[in-house]
Amino acid sequence: MFPTVLCLLLLLGASEALKVLVNNPKLTHSHVEFQAAIADILAEAGHTVHLFVPIYDPTCNTKGASNASKIFEVEAGRLPFLDIPILNDPFNRKKNRESFSMLGDTTLKIQESASQMCDAILANDALLDQLRKEKYDVVITEFYEFCMLPLFHAAGIRVKIISSAVPMTEYVAQFYGIPVPRSYATSTLLSFANAPKLTYMQKAESLIWTAVDGYLMNGMVERMNAKMQKKFGPSFPDTKEIVQNTSLALINVVDVLDLAKPTSHKVVNVGGISRKNAKHTMEPEMERIFKKAQKGVVLFSFGSIADPIKMDPSARLAFLNAFARFPEFEFIWKFDPKDANDSKKVENVHFVKWMDQNTLLGQPKLRAFITHCGLNSVIESAFAGKPMVAVPLFADQNYNAAMVIQHRVAVFLEVEDVDEARVVAALSRILLEDDLYQNAQRLQRKLLRHPLDPRESVRKWIEYAAQFDDLHEDLNLEAVNLSFFSYFCLDVIASVAVVIAMIAFATLRVALLVWNAMLERLSTKKKTD
Repeated sequence: MFPTVLCLLLLLGASEALKVLVNNPKLTHSHVEFQAAIADILAEAGHTVHLFVPIYDPTCNTKGASNASKIFEVEAGRLPFLDIPILNDPFNRKKNRESFSMLGDTTLKIQESASQMCDAILANDALLDQLRKEKYDVVITEFYEFCMLPLFHAAGIRVKIISSAVPMTEYVAQFYGIPVPRSYATSTLLSFANAPKLTYMQKAESLIWTAVDGYLMNGMVERMNAKMQKKFGPSFPDTKEIVQNTSLALINVVDVLDLAKPTSHKVVNVGGISRKNAKHTMEPEMERIFKKAQKGVVLFSFGSIADPIKMDPSARLAFLNAFARFPEFEFIWKFDPKDANDSKKVENVHFVKWMDQNTLLGQPKLRAFITHCGLNSVIESAFAGKPMVAVPLFADQNYNAAMVIQHRVAVFLEVEDVDEARVVAALSRILLEDDLYQNAQRLQRKLLRHPLDPRESVRKWIEYAAQFDDLHEDLNLEAVNLSFFSYFCLDVIASVAVVIAMIAFATLRVALLVWNAMLERLSTKKKTD
């Protein structure tokens, strides 16, 4: 009897298991890590998970999903992605910020790389046939270009879910019909650190880029339509329609931490899914540093892309001189000791090639985190309850800095204006005053007591969406079906304006008639007198 029941349970489990394809391009560490986390969550839940891995950067060594049973790697030669400004000059913040507009060098190189990758995949009929034969239930793909979703549609995958390793971008907002009020809702990739309290010029700049980016984005969609219809025939659906009809968007942000703004029922916030549990013990060298610290330890990292060796030497010296003025604190700087040999030797500064960042942030003696504000670093620091010195460099980092500054758990430091006095001022504010630390502790409690588990949200929403390939019909905002004229109620405004104009015209005509009549009566009276 028992073997029969066991077999039935196994068959039931197999029938409910999904076959999922996760698109996990080799871009940068944080993007690979986020997609891998989604894949691992599904695999751990008993679903069959395959990875689709377009290789943009062959030097990206970040491990993908641990439990994927099949991996499709796709190469397209050396891509322009390897020449984007942030890889070669990460500390030029002003230039790098502008490069993320739709006309910027970074965006153009990413889109050109995506186009070349798309051509390579479309030319590989054997790969396309293999994807069709797999008969996937669901595909999850990060949405930063316009090829993958139509491609997976052509492969017969009916349930498509987009994901984002950064806060919700304009790509998602525009195609989902989500309003982005430029009076306070700043662009994710062209953000200002003082958001949402924007200046007049910042709002004007945001409005201009919104119009320009929207126009250019539509052009990119039209070019993708032509490419897809050439390959799959003139009846192939519009790329815009495919994007709009995705079931969900999984966004790597926590609602409590994010800047409040309009959203959609299709947007599921799952920030923190790639956050690792802090270890109970540190490495011996870290133990020694923490024991040595009289008042606490400060962590300093620019992430996986921005190597401090590329920083202006005067800026590096400014940090070191500033650290030396806080001898009761120890500073751990993620900076390869081999490259830091030429740097000034400061007794309380320790260079390390790699560190278990989350474990160190979780130590009670850790007092502050000097960070580039990569989203994963911000989330880890917020969950650890540690205040930050925000030194954003590019992409969403300015937006992430605005998040933590808005929550009053961080002070801002402009990387292009770094000098000893400014670094000392920032450290004094965060180490010698207690309010930022208390704010960070309060934010930590909000995050740890959040009613929703992001990993559970990923699993449950994907399993739910897989059951209904028409879920988008229930969740789509009506805005996606409206013209520009209707969306902004210009039909109503125009008709009201016409009525007001007619009333004003009639009132003016009556007033003129009355005025002329009065003048005529006065003239007649004078003649009579």
